[in-house]
Amino acid sequence: APQDNIRINVTTLKDDGEVSKEQVVLNITYESGQVYVNDFPVNSGVTRISCQTLIVKNGNLENVEEKEYFGIVSVRILVHEWPMTSGSSLQLIVIQEEVVEIDGKQAQQKDVTEIDILVKNQAILRHSNYTLPLEESMLYSISRDSDILFTLPNLSK
Repeated sequence: APQDNIRINVTTLKDDGEVSKEQVVLNITYESGQVYVNDFPVNSGVTRISCQTLIVKNGNLENVEEKEYFGIVSVRILVHEWPMTSGSSLQLIVIQEEVVEIDGKQAQQKDVTEIDILVKNQAILRHSNYTLPLEESMLYSISRDSDILFTLPNLSK
């Protein structure tokens, strides 16, 4: 199964008003007709999940080293399935994601990574991903009021 480790550039506002730049790392997998985000199954539509994931904090210019830690993110995931031709088992699955919060702080992102998977009888024929501005994404045009909310239990590793 193809796995996409997506790094989403986001900015958050610290308590002192300073802007913090971070990258949220999500693991998105498609297997046997099911999309998984960090091993959590998501269905068609927009799902909002809160889960623990790897966050890479970019240091300032003098401090080049990156700091990695696990934090709780709230992320909107769009899964949209299009039948390519009627009566055929060929379909295009589009996945987009938007990080809403990191550790309780509101997050903003400029770009969305879109994953396109072309499948026939659940077998993957083609798989690609690319980046587009958030405002041009399908996810951006869908009201947050209709998100399906999921919260994962606290799983100790």
